[in-house]
Amino acid sequence: EKVLGRGWELPIHEQDRIATEFLEANEEALKQLAQFPGVDTFILGLHYRIELTPSICGFCMSASPRLMYFALRIGIDPTFYVDLDRKDVEDDA
Repeated sequence: EKVLGRGWELPIHEQDRIATEFLEANEEALKQLAQFPGVDTFILGLHYRIELTPSICGFCMSASPRLMYFALRIGIDPTFYVDLDRKDVEDDA
């Protein structure tokens, strides 16, 4: 595990930038790690917090093209962890 920052406190675009810089700077070593015998899970976890309001009916997530470029070259799976903040949303139950 390598922590690149406090993802739950950084905006998603800043996490993307930090992760891209790390992947680019360490590409060859990360490729070797991805192919090491016994490695079956190799993820990059990005954290996103969204405040739900009654007007939001959905959202989508994606990594920047540059981050995806390095992730695909290395063999790492970007994973988004989403925290839904339900402020101002009425409970229907």
